Amino acid sequence: MGSAWGRGTCSPGWGRRTSPSYPAGRGLPEPTKVGRVGGKALAYFQVLTTVALVLGLLVMNVTKPGVGVNADARGIKVSDTVSGFIKTGESSHWYDFIFHIFPSSVVGAFAEGDILQVLFFSVVFALALHGWASAAYRSCGASSGSARRSSG
Repeated sequence: MGSAWGRGTCSPGWGRRTSPSYPAGRGLPEPTKVGRVGGKALAYFQVLTTVALVLGLLVMNVTKPGVGVNADARGIKVSDTVSGFIKTGESSHWYDFIFHIFPSSVVGAFAEGDILQVLFFSVVFALALHGWASAAYRSCGASSGSARRSSG
């Protein structure tokens, strides 16, 4: 019965270190390659963010927006909606941001559109999926060297 797949008790594809989401013959990405690409993306993000920040500060110092506007903030009348936002901002603490990262439920994070919570869930799900794929690969009894020789 186990020989129907041609690999004993393992499901098709796991003997070659592939998952159902990857095309046949293509292995799961190596963590070092993923880390290298992530490091490059982080460096790219950091450099471009710094350039944008310097450019913004330069434009602000040259054009000096807001000069000549003599408005008293206490005299500005705001709507009920805006005053609600002001009260919410005044009552928040520095640690609320950290607690807001963790979603109360997966469906709630997607339904409310909280990008930070969706991103946190996605990263946790990806780590769990990678661990599951590695465990499934190890349970087939293939070593990394033999898998590379047989899939290439």
